[in-house]
Amino acid sequence: MARVWYCANCGYEVHSRGRCHACRAKLVPSAMSELEAGNDEDEVGYRIDGWTDRDRGQLIVRLNDLGIEHRFEDDELVIDAADEARVDDLVAILGDQAEARDGTGAASGEEGDAADEWAEDRELDDLGRSETGDMQSEADDRGADDYEDYEDYEDDEDLKATVGLLADAATRLRLDPTDMQADADIAEASAGVFIADSYGPFDEEAWSAIGRVTRRLLTALGAEEALEDDIRKEAGVLEKLLAPLGATPTATAVAAATPARPGERTVYELAEWQPDQRAELSILLDQKGIAHEWEGDEILVPSVREGEVEALFDQIAGEAGDEDDEDSDEQRYRAVAELFAACGRLAADPTDEARRDHALRWIDLSEGPPLFGMDEVDWFRIRSRARSLATAIEEDHDPNEVFEHADQLHDLLRSVV
Repeated sequence: MARVWYCANCGYEVHSRGRCHACRAKLVPSAMSELEAGNDEDEVGYRIDGWTDRDRGQLIVRLNDLGIEHRFEDDELVIDAADEARVDDLVAILGDQAEARDGTGAASGEEGDAADEWAEDRELDDLGRSETGDMQSEADDRGADDYEDYEDYEDDEDLKATVGLLADAATRLRLDPTDMQADADIAEASAGVFIADSYGPFDEEAWSAIGRVTRRLLTALGAEEALEDDIRKEAGVLEKLLAPLGATPTATAVAAATPARPGERTVYELAEWQPDQRAELSILLDQKGIAHEWEGDEILVPSVREGEVEALFDQIAGEAGDEDDEDSDEQRYRAVAELFAACGRLAADPTDEARRDHALRWIDLSEGPPLFGMDEVDWFRIRSRARSLATAIEEDHDPNEVFEHADQLHDLLRSVV
């Protein structure tokens, strides 16, 4: 059975890892394999052609939460007949939300309209919700802004739960970098964190650092080979950044708050450092048993250990240089993702001048060595096809030829993005 990855924001599933070609969020690995095609009598289909991307995304998330194997056939959700009762309830809840938004989108099963007959007072423990008679309180958390009475509560509570899950999972990964459930929790929480502009006690700089470290942790978790040291390190930094929540007190947080032992101390001004760099420094100092105390942007350490502390400064500064390289890689990855999308649009209409110009732009910006972890032969094929497409556009070749190059390049890039 084929494994799938999905984008909860844009509502689709694919058979390759990477980032969403539309919102560029990291695709989330499904906990299940795709439902294999079987006997039609053993399957039930639901038409969801009127649903928005957001509604489809939340449907995918709920199906994964419930452990329901499924597959999509264009605008039809297909499940095993044994799961029909649970899915009837699920699509009714999300379908009513879609109907409330624009008057369309109710899903129906092939065997009838059981989903539309969902009762408002039905107990929904098997969906992970409490019993309620209020249809709005059962609305999907991502669609809560459609119900004014629940807007502030749902938004705050949803993000609070998401950040709490992120903090808890970071602690578990610091203690055990092989914890697969914590891995999945990080992936689940990251989707909500990445789309939020701010939260709670964190200023803009700290919230940006949380997002940055979360992305690094996801990269370590998604590596082909286990990177346990990197996972433990990034999880520890994330845990310390989230310490102001008070949800996961840690040994390192306590140590960082403990005043240095009496004696001569040296003060270092670190106003230019990012919050995640300061968090990492505290972790490294704790590991070496070096007492320290933060006073705003300054850190106080025992003067007798200056040499060790300054060595840690150099270590973190070197990593920051590596991150600059990672930022460059991230920009090129984004260019490749944009090229993938541009090729898809161009293949749909190879005569459109604006689409041709966009394709040329992203061909140019994606130029360079193979992306990290990518096979050089595969990258050579992609670049060769990209150059052929650029030539066909610049020399105004027949639209059929432009279509062939764009379509083939789009297929080659699918495994990358």
